[in-house]
Amino acid sequence: TALGLSRENVYYRAPSGQPSAPARILWYSSRRDRQVVACSRLVEAVIGEPDALHREFKHLGVWKRSQVRAAARGGRVGAIRFTDTELLPHPVTLEWIRGLSDEGARLPSQGPRRISVQLFTEIYRKGRRG
Repeated sequence: TALGLSRENVYYRAPSGQPSAPARILWYSSRRDRQVVACSRLVEAVIGEPDALHREFKHLGVWKRSQVRAAARGGRVGAIRFTDTELLPHPVTLEWIRGLSDEGARLPSQGPRRISVQLFTEIYRKGRRG
């Protein structure tokens, strides 16, 4: 509930492969639906010490300090700050995305992956219009 009501959030992750802002994020539901379900705007991506990043961003996230520490590797953790999350009225299936192109066939990814403007646009339009 807290995530859905907040305009701005933070997501903690292993520090490798951090995305760079500005960018857009397509959120993929890997366990339940296997669909792209939302889109956000990436504002900032940083790597740092878990306790320091938790102190800086705790007002934007729902993770406890222990959870942020658990996401760390080698004493470092990544934090991505995002805003303007938009739930897609028509979630986009993995099967549909993979059928778009060779680029789409490589999705989803466990971590951030840069995709072309064209692929992003097709996924986003499908999610908005069905």
